[in-house]
Amino acid sequence: MKKLLSAFLVFGCLLISTQSFAQYQQMKAKNKVLFEKAVHYDTLFIFDKAIEYYKKFQSKNPSNFYVVNKIADIYRVLGKHQDASEWYAKAITMPEATPIQTWHYAQSLRSSGKYEMAKKYFEKYAEQNPADSRPKKIAEGLVNMSVYFRDTSSYNVHNIALNTNFADFSPSWYKNNGIAYVSSRTESKKVDNRWSGGQSFLDIYYADFDTLKKKFGEPKLFEGKIESDFHEGPLTFDSAFTKIIFTRNNVINRTKTSETGIIKLNLFESTLTNNTWGKVSRLPFNSKEYSCGHPTLSRDGSFMVFASDMPNGKGGQDLYYVEYSGGTWGTPVNLGADINTEGDDVFPFLHEDGTLYYASDGLPGLGGLDVYVAQKTGDKQWGFPKNFGAPINSQDDDFGLIYNKEKNAGYFTSNRPKGKGDDDIYSFDNRQFLLKAYVYDKLTGEAIEGSMVRLAENGDTVLTQNTDKKGYTIFKTPKGPTYVFKASKEGYKDNYVEFNSGEAATDTVKIPLMRNGFVLEALVVDKVTQKPIDGAVVFVKNDKTGDIDSSKITAMNGKAYPFILANNNFTIKADKFGYFLISPVVVSTYNVEGDTIKVKLELSYLSAGAIVKLENIYYDFDKFNIRKDAGEELDRLVEIMQKYPKMKIEMRSHTDSRGSDAYNLKLSQNRANSAAKYIVKEGIAQVRIAFKGYGETVPVNNCTNDYPCSEAEHQLNRRTEFKVLVQPDGTEVKGTIQ
Repeated sequence: MKKLLSAFLVFGCLLISTQSFAQYQQMKAKNKVLFEKAVHYDTLFIFDKAIEYYKKFQSKNPSNFYVVNKIADIYRVLGKHQDASEWYAKAITMPEATPIQTWHYAQSLRSSGKYEMAKKYFEKYAEQNPADSRPKKIAEGLVNMSVYFRDTSSYNVHNIALNTNFADFSPSWYKNNGIAYVSSRTESKKVDNRWSGGQSFLDIYYADFDTLKKKFGEPKLFEGKIESDFHEGPLTFDSAFTKIIFTRNNVINRTKTSETGIIKLNLFESTLTNNTWGKVSRLPFNSKEYSCGHPTLSRDGSFMVFASDMPNGKGGQDLYYVEYSGGTWGTPVNLGADINTEGDDVFPFLHEDGTLYYASDGLPGLGGLDVYVAQKTGDKQWGFPKNFGAPINSQDDDFGLIYNKEKNAGYFTSNRPKGKGDDDIYSFDNRQFLLKAYVYDKLTGEAIEGSMVRLAENGDTVLTQNTDKKGYTIFKTPKGPTYVFKASKEGYKDNYVEFNSGEAATDTVKIPLMRNGFVLEALVVDKVTQKPIDGAVVFVKNDKTGDIDSSKITAMNGKAYPFILANNNFTIKADKFGYFLISPVVVSTYNVEGDTIKVKLELSYLSAGAIVKLENIYYDFDKFNIRKDAGEELDRLVEIMQKYPKMKIEMRSHTDSRGSDAYNLKLSQNRANSAAKYIVKEGIAQVRIAFKGYGETVPVNNCTNDYPCSEAEHQLNRRTEFKVLVQPDGTEVKGTIQ
């Protein structure tokens, strides 16, 4: 009865349809008595007696569609789905049946757990009423029911002590972890003899919660102007608990009925003054012709979401929002087709993070009203809702869910079996589990210590922790939500990883971090053959600090992949036993696009008899003294001589063909001698170094005397090189170095 907005009736009675009235006129006296008694008890909401007499009448009049359908409807309203499905099965075979009986039959089958048969009749209803989008979506949802049970083990659900044999439902947070809720318990003494067999009117109660004893105190009735002689229903408070907005029959000084004679539901507000709830006022967008109820306020009180069956909605009851500005309420706005269905979309709850929870019977689910969650996507906008799943949802009606700030506990309402009464309030908590975050270097695979890891849900940071020496940090958090992990570490680029804790097969989320720079693809080849060299060590020297930032060994393809930081200059070298690096490569990482920089390094094989050209050995014109830039190049040769103490070389110098032969020979001899002396001065024994000038006698091209050549071609002949006399392992003849 409390599931639908139009359920709070305190005026009018059920009318017999024109067709049934014609049948009534033709009834025999005995049948009339049975029918009159059934209608009498039905009108008083004494449904057990109504069904008793409807069944007696139907046994004598089995073809009476009105009574068969009436019995099915009463069972449906009472939540007796199995009984309802049996009577709707009869109703849909009768000539007077309409598509609505097929719809109710399908819903009753679903709520009875008969999913395959329910799917069949949802599809049949879709054929009968193609304009309704619900049956197709619901039928598709019945194909894989396991999706609704994947989080079953993630929650503890308990029937709370406040429940009675009567209706207790729709909790709202109130003050210190307490709740305010709606109940027909008997304390108010306001009894409506036409209300479900004499239950009390619905009133608002509240109960404090003792966090130490972990139990509720005695429930108390909201007094002051809020209490009335009629029904009070679902409610909401502002963040200070000084304003209440609640649902009530459209009554203040006198009743206001609709044109059909029904007192609709309206929204009212009251302010707490001197610990007393004061004057009650009706919100301006209410109407006597439609209902408004089930309010929930945003955290800042700037807008409210509520349910209504006002005209031009999507279906039965839709969700609307209305803004509050300058002390006045604006015009309600429908939340749209993503949220609302052709069915009933009711009992909304706005979490302070903006997430919307509500109940609907028009979406795929387990049956009856199910709880759905819609994430906030913009200002007063929410994405497509997701079924909350079991154990919060069941085959019965589940609605009125509220979540605490941390989203690890809350309450909801259900009329599931084995409760204490009509509707009961249930508590739930997300079972905590240990969720591990492992942060590691994407290139090396090594764990990263001291990385800061932020765990966020719905865009809000929940926890922040640092990784240990093994790269791990452990979060104690509810299982079920989708979390976003952000890992940060100086020298690395931040990385985000989304992790669905409800669907994941592991309790560990791995977060790779890429250093704040570039991957260097270094290819090392033989100078002569250009074949790749494996096992060579590639060194990366930071020119800013002078430090070797990293070193990597080449694979079979001659490649290594060290990492280099952004906004730096680097000198790249390669080394392997028995080889000499022709020339280092300088790399700048300023204003570089992409994430990979490629370089090529050439090594010369130091076999006995091999001649290796030294790059960048320049002399001033007509001079033979060693310049600074030439000295830097000769320093690398000194390093090689120091590394291989058995190695002996001959320094060789050449000129181009311009000038006399004698002059060029003398100049080259002096230059070779200068290079040799430089090396000896750096600590290499004289006996290991010979020197010789070859003038223009050993050109590398055709640029001999009187042959026309460009300056670049002449430059190729002006070179300094060395010849290996004794190779690094002491061998004095050509051969392979082992």
